[in-house]
Amino acid sequence: MARNVVPKGAMQKKSEVEEAGLTGVYRRSAGAAGGKSNIFLVGLRGSGKTTLGKVGAKRSGRPFLDTDELVEQKAGRSIAEMVEQDGWDAFRALESEVLAEVCAGDGQIVATGGGIILAEANRQLMRASGKVFYLAAEPALLTGRLLKDPKVAQRPTLTGRPLAEEMRALFEERQPLYMNTADFILHAGAPLNELADDFEEKIRLVERMVGKK
Repeated sequence: MARNVVPKGAMQKKSEVEEAGLTGVYRRSAGAAGGKSNIFLVGLRGSGKTTLGKVGAKRSGRPFLDTDELVEQKAGRSIAEMVEQDGWDAFRALESEVLAEVCAGDGQIVATGGGIILAEANRQLMRASGKVFYLAAEPALLTGRLLKDPKVAQRPTLTGRPLAEEMRALFEERQPLYMNTADFILHAGAPLNELADDFEEKIRLVERMVGKK
């Protein structure tokens, strides 16, 4: 089996997301026509999408966008305030609107909200305008990170459960969607410098793939 290729049936093998060397390509998506393909980072909160996205943008010379930040700018308030005042459905609708605007451009590195993959239209948009990188991590790792985050109390709960239980529930719900949407898988628990090197290598691969079209 070729190096870094995700084995058949990877969705059923939870241990594979625990392997530090796990990175794979298992779908060729359309990419952006007429320009550089967008790069989308997906994964649960705490997986490091914004941190890795900023490093990748600096290394590749691409602009960096964060859909959560764009939603807050467009709404003129925080996500927590929006959810409290208008509910999750209103937030998801605005999130999809922002993603559609982002996908009109190309050559960007885009960190997305953890639940952006819940809407099929969002998954299709990302696949059609670029390549999707899933930052995979076990719930326990993400819970530990979030508990060290001083902003964790400001994050609206999705389930009302304690954080560790919520992260397990979200992982079980969203893992199949992340896996089915992603073109590449990166291990979120790897040291940042190793993760960034791997990410940079895969961005170059994407650019070669787009250049051959």
